[in-house]
Amino acid sequence: MGVADIAFDPLLPLWALALLGAAALAPALISLAARARGGLVRLALGLALIALLAGPMLVQERRESLPRHVLIASDRSESMTLGERRAQADAAAARLNAALDDTGDLIVHRVDIPQAADGTRLFGPLARALKEVPADRLAGVVAITDGQIHDTPEPLTALDAPFHALVAGDPGFADRRIELVTAPRYALVDKRTPLTVRIEEDNLATQGAVSVSVRVDGERRPGLRGRVGQDLIVPVRPERRGEVLVEIAVEPAPGETFLGNNRAILKLNAVRDRLKVLLISGQPHVGERVWRQALKADPAVDLVHFTILRLPDSRDLTPESELSLIPFPTQRLFERQLDDFDLVIFDRYSRRAVLERQHLFNLVEFVETGGAILISTGPEFAESSSLFRTPLRPILPAAPTGQMLAEAYRPTVTDLGARHPVTAPLAADQDRWGRWFRVMEAAVLGGDVLMEGPAARPLLVLSRVGEGRIAQILSDQIWLWARGVEGGGPDQQLLRRTAHWLMKEPDLEEEALSAQALAGQRIEIHRRSLSQAAGTVTVSGPVRAADAGVDQAVSLRETAPGRAVGVTEVPRRGLYRVRDGEREALVAVGLDSAAEYAALKPSATALAPLAERTGGGVFWIAEAIPDVRRVGARDRRAGPGWLGLTRERAERVVAVEHRPLLPAWGWLVLVGGLVVGVWMRESR
Repeated sequence: MGVADIAFDPLLPLWALALLGAAALAPALISLAARARGGLVRLALGLALIALLAGPMLVQERRESLPRHVLIASDRSESMTLGERRAQADAAAARLNAALDDTGDLIVHRVDIPQAADGTRLFGPLARALKEVPADRLAGVVAITDGQIHDTPEPLTALDAPFHALVAGDPGFADRRIELVTAPRYALVDKRTPLTVRIEEDNLATQGAVSVSVRVDGERRPGLRGRVGQDLIVPVRPERRGEVLVEIAVEPAPGETFLGNNRAILKLNAVRDRLKVLLISGQPHVGERVWRQALKADPAVDLVHFTILRLPDSRDLTPESELSLIPFPTQRLFERQLDDFDLVIFDRYSRRAVLERQHLFNLVEFVETGGAILISTGPEFAESSSLFRTPLRPILPAAPTGQMLAEAYRPTVTDLGARHPVTAPLAADQDRWGRWFRVMEAAVLGGDVLMEGPAARPLLVLSRVGEGRIAQILSDQIWLWARGVEGGGPDQQLLRRTAHWLMKEPDLEEEALSAQALAGQRIEIHRRSLSQAAGTVTVSGPVRAADAGVDQAVSLRETAPGRAVGVTEVPRRGLYRVRDGEREALVAVGLDSAAEYAALKPSATALAPLAERTGGGVFWIAEAIPDVRRVGARDRRAGPGWLGLTRERAERVVAVEHRPLLPAWGWLVLVGGLVVGVWMRESR
């Protein structure tokens, strides 16, 4: 296709051309004014001469038509896998492709909208794709989706082409779901933390209350009853420190096909308010301050410390009213308030007339029901006043032989200690530790020996008793490390880690199984064990539809003594259980994408405003797949059973040709003829 135009290429400068034109036209105009013979012919001759000097050119443009663009966006999020949605979407896409391939003036751009971490993001990816398309050549945009969109159409405010939405799915989709209304991120251990949930339904008409089950770290808690559309308070009481998975599930509705949003999963970070520790020093000694420094420096510990300086039966001449000491509150501490403490530490304490037998029996019950005791011994442990010769004897893991070894030695971590989380991080530097010079000889009755002295004599022994724990340190010379003798050692770390193991710190459990979700729907599994950490675990889940999920075996590889790691990829998001035969761990994969399952009923709510503003249409694929029509700029862009794509013509210039308006012989004939005409007119 071509377009012609006239341009000028003067043979003289414009000022010269103007002077010559005035000289040529002035006589002709004077003749016309005087009505002289030949005025018109003279005027024509002057104009011809001016035109010749102006260099008129004929400019010819050759143009070609440009194709228009249409963008088709296909929703590939997880909600599209429900029911017949994916099949309907694929059928609509195939129908569109066939219709558009029949036209040779359209370029089709296809964009897949993947699952995002926080739901389905349609409009943002569409806006980025449209930046690659010339705005003046856009024929239209077609989105194939179920309408569960979690971003807003603001990025497409400047869209001038029609936007059409093809909605997949059954508008009568029945669904019951549970939503978190208020969910705190933190909770206190052993404190009631209320969560608020709400049960919602689509295309159901449930009357009365429905059952709600609650699990905390996989353990079932008392169930609740709730009504649809009303808030329900779920009390949760974490029992341990660390990350706690709370799972709240509502019973399925009759005929419900998708159960993935019938449960809500929440991660709570459970923290202790304060760990209460009772430290009893049997007598003042040089190492007493080490315990205070280690425990007072720990922000998680609330320390109560008593040092026994005077026995109840001590006899001296000082009146009791003039003593600055306070009586040791045995009844208050060991009868009424013992259960308020998490850990009781005896530092070089011997059997004296302070604690009665009943108080010691109370300590045994304290440990068996979940408490903890740490005993740091000195020479008194080998004497007849040893704590071993009290009612505590049945729960102590090491028995004194009555001997004390006094020689220089460097404490060492045992092979078992190299696998135990209390001492494993310390073992790498043990060759640089300073020496100790005394150890109480003892026979190990049970528990785990993590550190030893000369000739493999036990130095640190940990043991479990009933639901509680007990530890013995068979030397009183850890203060040498605190003073930096011969380079010192990890006194603070050792005491803190031992105390926190006694108080059931999850990160210090010697037998533990944990799992965490990684990017890309992967699960990383960690196992700690004093025996064999490597091996195989089973990953089960998720509970997502009518099926109960799948089981897969995952092999673990040992990365350090007592530690093994394995990684596996799971097919879809949800709650998974990891088991090794004895322990179980929960992990929520895709917890951040809960918005994708918040509401699953197909909907055109998010798409209709943009379609209406641009003149497009919203079509339900289940009813019919619309036909495709080409429409003009001022025509309707959508109608019953059809969607329109604009067809305004767009062209580009491919070549430009310049040639004289008249050939040279044409100018010769024209000017020559006019000269002859002037001569003949004036010769009469």
